[in-house]
Amino acid sequence: MNAVLSKYLIIPLNSPRKYPQYNGAMERGQGELKGLLELRDPLADQALANYTASAHDLNHRRRPCLDGRTSCAVLGEVREAMKAYTRPKRKEVIDWIKNEALDIIRRDGLSGADARDAAWRRAVESWLHRNGIITIKVDGKVLPYFS
Repeated sequence: MNAVLSKYLIIPLNSPRKYPQYNGAMERGQGELKGLLELRDPLADQALANYTASAHDLNHRRRPCLDGRTSCAVLGEVREAMKAYTRPKRKEVIDWIKNEALDIIRRDGLSGADARDAAWRRAVESWLHRNGIITIKVDGKVLPYFS
């Protein structure tokens, strides 16, 4: 785990390399942002004010994947929910995830950096699912769900 993330007990969950479902969403978001920048001023796509305003617009756009809510509203809900995760609770969660990742590696006989990354990701997703933070749809796509 990254030293800064470890210091503050923040769980890293990176998108897997070469995984279209994650990479495509990021590219689509960047494309939306670029499109809004060009609408505001095609000559000033580097201007911080335009970038900031466009990011604000995107964060306040209603999204079907968020049940018609905005990213900003969902983030506000998450911030409230995160107050329950005190430092000792975060330590407990990270310890559970580390142990689960080790179990996955041992059980599946995995080795190498990619296998460790995959085991960590599965362990994090398992904890998130078990604790009602994400839900898995029938077609297998993992979606965020914050109660």
